[in-house]
Amino acid sequence: MIDFKNYKKEKIEKFNNGEGYITRYMYQDERVKIMKITIKKGSSIGLHQHVSNLEVAYVLSGVATSIVDGVKEKVEKGSAIYCPNKASHIIENNSDKNLVLFCVVAETTVEE
Repeated sequence: MIDFKNYKKEKIEKFNNGEGYITRYMYQDERVKIMKITIKKGSSIGLHQHVSNLEVAYVLSGVATSIVDGVKEKVEKGSAIYCPNKASHIIENNSDKNLVLFCVVAETTVEE
């Protein structure tokens, strides 16, 4: 079981050259990162590409804009962002409330 209360809370300024800051709790092994991320109001995760992995980000609370490979969509509680291998994406929280995500970044190519 992964209980995020047992993990260190990290504050990351300008994550992937985004605006403002995020906080995250993260479990990581050689094949996966499992995270609870809060994108503070007015903040963003900057444009970045997933190489040899994919990401699924489920929205626990809040509203934001997601841009995956140039396709812009509104995301909100109950929706998920999918960023496949080799895709690029941005998540922008332009709302007046924090955005909370449950994220999984899984390796798609693992050397055996």
